[in-house]
Amino acid sequence: MNSSETTPNAMERVRANLAARYRAERRFQFYGKLAIAMGLLFLTLLFGSIIGTGYPAFQQTYMQLEVSLDPGRIDPQGDGSAESLRAGDYGGR
Repeated sequence: MNSSETTPNAMERVRANLAARYRAERRFQFYGKLAIAMGLLFLTLLFGSIIGTGYPAFQQTYMQLEVSLDPGRIDPQGDGSAESLRAGDYGGR
């Protein structure tokens, strides 16, 4: 067996496998790009869900109540002293 007989046979096998290897490499690159795209999609969905759920926390509600305070109940002695204010009926009892 001389080297001239084995070289063409080996080269043919390499050429035959080379096309399959290129297809496998393109498929591998496609899967990698697909995985990155899916990761970005899921990340976008996650941030959208967080923002959508947290959005109501940025709203502010105002309420206006009318409260009437009876001076006779708050300041029973009517002199505005600290003792009189402490003795006041703030609970409305």
